[in-house]
Amino acid sequence: MRRPSYLVFAFLFVIFAAQSALAEEILELNKSFIEKYKNNLTISVHYLVDAAPKRPNPAKNDGDLHIAGRAAEIGLDNIELHHQYFDAALAALAGGAADYVQCQGVLAWVSETNRGHVLDLAAHILKPGGVMAVGYNCLPGWTPMVAFQQMLWTLADGLPGTPTQRFETALEQLRATGIFEAGHWEWIDEMRGRLPTDYFAHEYLNRHWTPLWSGAVLEAAAERGLALAGQARPNRLRADFALKAAWRETLSTIANPAARECALDLLTRNWFRTDLFVKQRYARLSATEQAKARMQGWWSAPRPLGEASFEARTAAGTIRFDN
Repeated sequence: MRRPSYLVFAFLFVIFAAQSALAEEILELNKSFIEKYKNNLTISVHYLVDAAPKRPNPAKNDGDLHIAGRAAEIGLDNIELHHQYFDAALAALAGGAADYVQCQGVLAWVSETNRGHVLDLAAHILKPGGVMAVGYNCLPGWTPMVAFQQMLWTLADGLPGTPTQRFETALEQLRATGIFEAGHWEWIDEMRGRLPTDYFAHEYLNRHWTPLWSGAVLEAAAERGLALAGQARPNRLRADFALKAAWRETLSTIANPAARECALDLLTRNWFRTDLFVKQRYARLSATEQAKARMQGWWSAPRPLGEASFEARTAAGTIRFDN
């Protein structure tokens, strides 16, 4: 059976390596190239993304974001790399060509001006009915850490060493000040125990790091003809599982989509969203049609059956299944 062909356009903050496990082709970008084009690099992809290893290349030799992909049938022949400013890309790329736009980990990490450029470019290159998936840090979940990040970034600015070294030095300086209460240190120390060390420089030493209110993102997208169709995160697919009955009742009284999404984030103390936007108007499925479409899809298990725990933790509580 022949797989359908789609044009996917992906915005990437910085690309360090693109690796094909089958074709054994590796693309390496040196540090001077990264410094010259960071925040302005895009990738136009006409292939099926497979998977990204956690660290395709040694993080200590470059910066803080890594991505890899492959096309099993034809290697990397169908990738086009564009490194240019957003306004130049808007003028150069054909409009209405892309079926999907993927924008993961970009919107809340670039300047306000570039956030507008990202949405402008997505709206330009999408076909009518095309879908944009955008993942970003959101409020109010990050609220306790906003001041913490600002202090870390300010302390690290101008320090010698790699980004990771500057983060570690600034972190200990900040800890010694006693400015922040125990809750902040419990947050950061817990994450340091389970995440790669290079993650923290990427997350906390970015001058434009700005968690966003979902309502503002929805309004900015709507101005460009992009309508929110839903969210891709699993806990948003079943409101009856993930939300308390009182919350669902409250949300049903809010007609404005932007206000409703903000209210939902407030109720759940949400910290990250993956929004799905559709270009131009779309017809929303009924609850019955949604349930049918959901059952016709499939989910990929991240671990073997014997290691799986059949439960779902939601804001409303934990659901356990016997299958």
